[in-house]
Amino acid sequence: MSDAPKGRPSNGWRTLVIFVLIALVVLGAGFYFFELPGFSVARQEPSQAEISIATWMLRHSVPAADKARVNPLNARPDPANIKAGESVYVAKCASCHAHDGSGHTDLGKAVFPRAPVLRELLPSLSDGEVFYHIRNGIRNTAMPAWNFPDAQVWQLVSYIRNLPTVAARLSGLGAEPLGMGAAELAATIHEESARWGPVIRAAGVTAE
Repeated sequence: MSDAPKGRPSNGWRTLVIFVLIALVVLGAGFYFFELPGFSVARQEPSQAEISIATWMLRHSVPAADKARVNPLNARPDPANIKAGESVYVAKCASCHAHDGSGHTDLGKAVFPRAPVLRELLPSLSDGEVFYHIRNGIRNTAMPAWNFPDAQVWQLVSYIRNLPTVAARLSGLGAEPLGMGAAELAATIHEESARWGPVIRAAGVTAE
């Protein structure tokens, strides 16, 4: 039987508590002197551990009901909805994510964490997840919460799903992506450049 008075911790427990407190103080001092200086700098690239942890937390932060939502516009595909989504994307999103979803813009490459390559990320996201992040934003990143009407957000989701097509069109006039001839492709890009060029240039976007 222990000789320690009832209601009072034994010497073993006191020793353990003191050891834990000392360890916390040492870890805190180490972080303060070695990790905290420069911790707020956005120039440095995030470590793989930081990316993995942040990605895991982001994917698990979306409620199951929201993740399971399906774009209602998928039931009756309409090019007009994709075009409307493009208008919103170029006006509000392209300054960070670039017109082709590459994230290669002055803003996209300077924020921390970096703007993701949307066209590569999308296959792993449901329509509901894309909608959720547009509507609510992502804390501690440059992704804001947008107050668009639901119908407009779904149009934006529809357009974002087509970013691989946009990237193919911008990749080079010599190719014939999706059955589009070079002449038609050049005309399309010329039309889009004339339409959105002033907006893109004002935002400092470069399609790379």
